[in-house]
Amino acid sequence: MNTCENYSTSSIQIFIIICSHLTPWDLLSLLKTCHKFHDYLYSTISSTTQLIWKTSRLNTIFFPKIPPPSGLNEREYCCILMIEKGCQFCGRKGSRDVRIYWTFRVRSCWDCLMNRTICIESGNEIPEYASGLPFTKFRLNGMYGSEYMVFWADSIKRSKNEFDNLSKIERFEWLKNSKQKAKEIEIDTIYREELDQKLYDLTLYHKKCQIFLYYELLASESNSNGKLLYNRYLLDICPFLNEVMLLPNHLFAQIDYDRWKNKMLEEYRIIEMERRIIPKRYNQIKERLVYSPLYKRPAIYWIPYCPSYKSPPYHNNDARIPWDDKFLDKVLVPTIMKEAILCVKQAEDAVFVLKLIEDILCMRIKSVRDALMYELGCEDIYIELDIKTVRNFLKTCSNHWFWHGIYPYKLPDDLAIVLANRRLIWWN
Repeated sequence: MNTCENYSTSSIQIFIIICSHLTPWDLLSLLKTCHKFHDYLYSTISSTTQLIWKTSRLNTIFFPKIPPPSGLNEREYCCILMIEKGCQFCGRKGSRDVRIYWTFRVRSCWDCLMNRTICIESGNEIPEYASGLPFTKFRLNGMYGSEYMVFWADSIKRSKNEFDNLSKIERFEWLKNSKQKAKEIEIDTIYREELDQKLYDLTLYHKKCQIFLYYELLASESNSNGKLLYNRYLLDICPFLNEVMLLPNHLFAQIDYDRWKNKMLEEYRIIEMERRIIPKRYNQIKERLVYSPLYKRPAIYWIPYCPSYKSPPYHNNDARIPWDDKFLDKVLVPTIMKEAILCVKQAEDAVFVLKLIEDILCMRIKSVRDALMYELGCEDIYIELDIKTVRNFLKTCSNHWFWHGIYPYKLPDDLAIVLANRRLIWWN
């Protein structure tokens, strides 16, 4: 019997030591593996359980070092801080409106927050039993809308029940204590919101430093003759170099140098291969286009923007497999020329619409000119000069639209629809 007890105690101690080297994300996964681990890590009264979560939080750089706020134990504190887990109510992930509301001690999206709160417009009377509750303020109808005080709905119901069961003398003391607690929560909320921003900046800085260290280690690798193995320019354009910075904290924490290096070299070899092979493929296309009967102006100017030219259909998505003459002459080159001719037609339609818009606006200017001449007897030359200036401005706007898709005037709906339909992706 004593042997069994010693074995049980020893196994728990080993479990505690193992947990001290795990991150809070690992503990949360471990908690869901079996009933025994769940009991060890979910207990709210065990000081050992709280110590395990606290040690894990303090040893993980992505978590704050300050203790949890009142009303939360260490496990609940760590779970609320896991913003990448999404809303704790609906489970929505990846949404920008998921954030931590320290006033209510929850991690929630906007919809779930609104479903669980009561909003009272600022200036309106607040029930006496709610005057001692913590609240936050929002402008629900834009930055110029009315300001609302937002209370947690369950807290209001619980507060009302407690308030109704008290005598008038007890209510005064109860409200005094409630207001004191609400003031402490307000101060704590301001402090933690400022700390969240500092922690975000620190986390980003830590990620940059770690990736920079990995990058330098990889870029400095050389062979036995001292020649560098990798081109820094090609390493810089590897997509994973920037994508790794966007990983959630719990995934970034799993990235070590070997994993990062393997992924980088995988993309590096693809880019290196494309630099050698793809120019040869484009030369094949250009040679065939020159002899195409459709290769004539103005279509030739739009060829670089055609989808089939920018991203040619390689066999099995491998640029190393060469095209045969039949595929070039019967499929690829005719497809590119058809796309170029379509671009020409759409561009001509867009030019026509923009010219029509210019004429409409200039007609309005002429109407203003006639009114001014009739009422004030203005000199016609000054009005004509204004019209020419406006027309030149509109031409500039039209050119700007071609390259940026922005027209600085509220267009009629029918013309706006035509422009929207004729706008091509490559114009952006």
